[in-house]
Amino acid sequence: MIDGLDLVIRQTLVAEIPSLATRIGFQPPDDAWRQRVGAGTGVWLNCALVDLREDRHRRSNEIRIEHHPTRRVLSPYLLRCDYLLSAWNSAKDSAAVQATTAEHGLLGRVVRTLVERAPLTPAAVLVPAELAGLPSAWREDTFDTDVLPPEGFTKVPEFWGTMGRAAPWRPVVWLTVTVPVAPEPTLVDGTVTTIITSTGTGRPAQDPEVLLGLGGLVLDATGAHAAAPVPVGEALVTVADPGGVLLGRALTDVDGRFVLDGLPPGTYDVRARATALPSMPPLSVTLPTPAPGPLELQFT
Repeated sequence: MIDGLDLVIRQTLVAEIPSLATRIGFQPPDDAWRQRVGAGTGVWLNCALVDLREDRHRRSNEIRIEHHPTRRVLSPYLLRCDYLLSAWNSAKDSAAVQATTAEHGLLGRVVRTLVERAPLTPAAVLVPAELAGLPSAWREDTFDTDVLPPEGFTKVPEFWGTMGRAAPWRPVVWLTVTVPVAPEPTLVDGTVTTIITSTGTGRPAQDPEVLLGLGGLVLDATGAHAAAPVPVGEALVTVADPGGVLLGRALTDVDGRFVLDGLPPGTYDVRARATALPSMPPLSVTLPTPAPGPLELQFT
């Protein structure tokens, strides 16, 4: 269950900071973490889960009765999860490299992303296959989110003191997310006197055998690259239906190429995001496409 919350936090941040797609971890920032960062490149983000508590101020003893079949449903238990987020640069400070400044820059973007996207909403950042892996009570819910509570996390010295002798004191972003833990409903046995059937009003299912792929390039056509656009690596490409429901995502390779698979015929909104490049409006694409060839997404 908590791994599902980790996924929601990861995809919320990656949606706005694509460079974190391969540079984010949820392990303790100990010696093993420092070795992992040192073996890579760029600025990494560590999201350490440090505390779990019940939100007793909002506990409810309410019992709801559902029918067809008759079930007794208890109010969910509210679990508060505390994370400490810290930035780590694989490079070291020198006259030519401002490593610590880059860490501070990443922390600032993380805070802005979390504040702008609060409360965290799984359906806004997860594709259907990922949503299906979450508890059913989470799929259409939003999570109460508190970024940098004013009282501060009082155990920061104790936290860093347990991460190894070489662990320096680092600034952290304290993130608190409260999620529901729903008890299983209790079936109330009784005599069946009436059977009611209904047909839903949801969209009809597409033919499961008709699935298409969408591939293309992401190019930077801003400023000096306007005349000759260049490929953008590590850009996040997302595809959503016209209602804004996220259906898939892909990260471009070093040549700016991407592939999105498993899409039924229809009309979709496709867009790309990349660090340090302007936002891109969604591009409407109909599958199957009338003309062959890769799709081009350009930052201008």
